[in-house]
Order: sequence, then structure tokens, then C-alpha cells
Amino acid sequence: MKKEEGRRKKGKLHGDILRHATSCLQTPKKFKLRVDSRVLNSPQKI
Repeated sequence: MKKEEGRRKKGKLHGDILRHATSCLQTPKKFKLRVDSRVLNSPQKI
């Protein structure tokens, strides 16, 4: 019973990851470029 529950949770998590990935792909390229430039311009923390 517990194994089945864990498997179900894993499946739901996988679905959430896929949904997040597709939403990221659907965001406008301008927004992605703005984020990339902000990340590149920020001082590196090592």
C-alpha cells in the first residue's frame, strides 16, 4: 500500500516538472533574454 502511494506521488511530481518546463518554453524570448543579461551582468559570487 505504501509503495503504491509513493509511486503515485512520484508520478504527480513528474507531471508538475513537465508542466513547469512547458510553461518555461512558452515564455517570450524577450523575457528570457532580459533574465539572461541580468544573470550575466550580476557580480559572480564564488
